[in-house]
Amino acid sequence: MKTNNNYDTIGLIISLILSDNFFASVENLAEVFDLPVQQMRKYISVIFDNKNLLTHLSPTPEADYENDDKDFIETASTFLSAILSGNADKEPIYLIYMHDYIDDYILLPITSIEAGFISSIYPNLIQNQRAKLFEIKDTVDSVPKHILDKQDDIQNAISHGVKIKFKYKSPQFDLTDIICSPVSVIQNLTTHILYVKDTENNYYRIDRIKSKITTMEEPSDINQYSPSPYQKYFWGNEYQKHGEPTHIKLQIKANTTNIIEKIKNDTVLRRDTGKLYKDNEYYYYEDDILGIPDFRRWLRSYGSSITVLEPQTLIDVITENTSKTLSYYNKLKSYFPN
Repeated sequence: MKTNNNYDTIGLIISLILSDNFFASVENLAEVFDLPVQQMRKYISVIFDNKNLLTHLSPTPEADYENDDKDFIETASTFLSAILSGNADKEPIYLIYMHDYIDDYILLPITSIEAGFISSIYPNLIQNQRAKLFEIKDTVDSVPKHILDKQDDIQNAISHGVKIKFKYKSPQFDLTDIICSPVSVIQNLTTHILYVKDTENNYYRIDRIKSKITTMEEPSDINQYSPSPYQKYFWGNEYQKHGEPTHIKLQIKANTTNIIEKIKNDTVLRRDTGKLYKDNEYYYYEDDILGIPDFRRWLRSYGSSITVLEPQTLIDVITENTSKTLSYYNKLKSYFPN
């Protein structure tokens, strides 16, 4: 298999590792791409330099989530070291639990804010649908059956007014026993991910629940629940710990088809805190929000059509992330010079 550039090669390597119909060892990958084994190890090194992707690397198709003491990152790092040292050329490589891979964790670390610039230089990067390197979604994905089943269990507990218990994998990949009183199942309109919300205003991603949901006999405290007074400010999910709302101001280019209507639809429930208005050739949106990470995910869906004017801290984060992306591609170029 020959490809036109290194980015296509990386995308296809990831696709083959994800495939259930391919034994993705270093030797087999090298044979498919007609490359020396040593060069394939270099590609593997570049792919898993993305630390978020590394946490899904595994020498087995399943992880032992019943073992609370298992260090997933340590296991992945040890396996990667074995691959790069040539001690695991014949071993299968797996990427597991990739349904956890949300908008923050794309296979190559670019955002849609940078997509216009990147696509002009590497057009195949955005268009390579086999690799799923980058995708801007206008529709909600169908919810997998195992998540729908968990949702049904949660709704059943809510209707009966009882607590639930489950094992939960945190973003730090720790496994924790959770006992809570569920209030509702909601979908984050920014990320389209389902959550269970409890009476303490905690949110748990249903796809990170790694066990059967056990309905307990203990009554829940749902009758004592009261929503947070800060609820109207949250963009996406509520957070148990937070400061005061942050004022944001955006400048919007209205030359993209239906972009203003889409923003109106996205912010229709924020009339108490936000406002959209036109001033000369641009539209502007101002709001007071809590939940900058969720807000940044929303921004990515609009690419270069939106410019952040306030706050400076958000501008700094976007600039820093862009610099990190460029350094990543510069590193990739040093590995594989033209």
